[in-house]
Amino acid sequence: MLFPKPRDFSRGIFRFKSTETGSLPTDRDLFRTVSIGVQGTSMFAWQYTLSERERWAVAAYIKGFSGYFQEEAPGEPIILGWEPEMTPARVEQGKQVFQKAGCVDCHGSQGYGDGPSSRDMMDSFGYPIVPRNFHIAAEFKRGHTLRDIALTVSTGNDGTPMPSFKNSLTQDQIWDLASFVLSLEEEQPLTRTRCCPGGTAGPGRTCRP
Repeated sequence: MLFPKPRDFSRGIFRFKSTETGSLPTDRDLFRTVSIGVQGTSMFAWQYTLSERERWAVAAYIKGFSGYFQEEAPGEPIILGWEPEMTPARVEQGKQVFQKAGCVDCHGSQGYGDGPSSRDMMDSFGYPIVPRNFHIAAEFKRGHTLRDIALTVSTGNDGTPMPSFKNSLTQDQIWDLASFVLSLEEEQPLTRTRCCPGGTAGPGRTCRP
């Protein structure tokens, strides 16, 4: 009954990590997700109920579900470097990148997650998935700081249609794009959300007229 579905650890596909697309997460990536949870989902932030030692133990145990962790080393974390100031000029430059990089196809021209490719999307596990609505803070599942968004642009979300832009955008363009996306947060009334695949609204969402 959950939306989105819980992670299938046996396949070694993790969305919220610091490493390049297609690579395994680091132990610290797993520890972070166990600790802070996944915003807007049923994944709880266990830092409030488990000790640090217990959370590291859970992260280690999760790796045992997939043989990939025995066969491959984790990927190298992506280094974003210095975080720039989010200025109006950078936001405007990011808006241009948003258009040219094709983000509008899924996220829509206004960032509501209603682009022409957004209908009937599926993840690699065969479950329905919808693009982020950048106007709602709770939809930024990794987190909604400028660095969180820039990291997602760089790594992509493995197991979903969201690709990595690490090799197609410069680091400045990634920061510009992250600035534009962050500027949209709660800019418009939150009732302007989109339907989930099949026309059924997901938890906390209403269909647009």
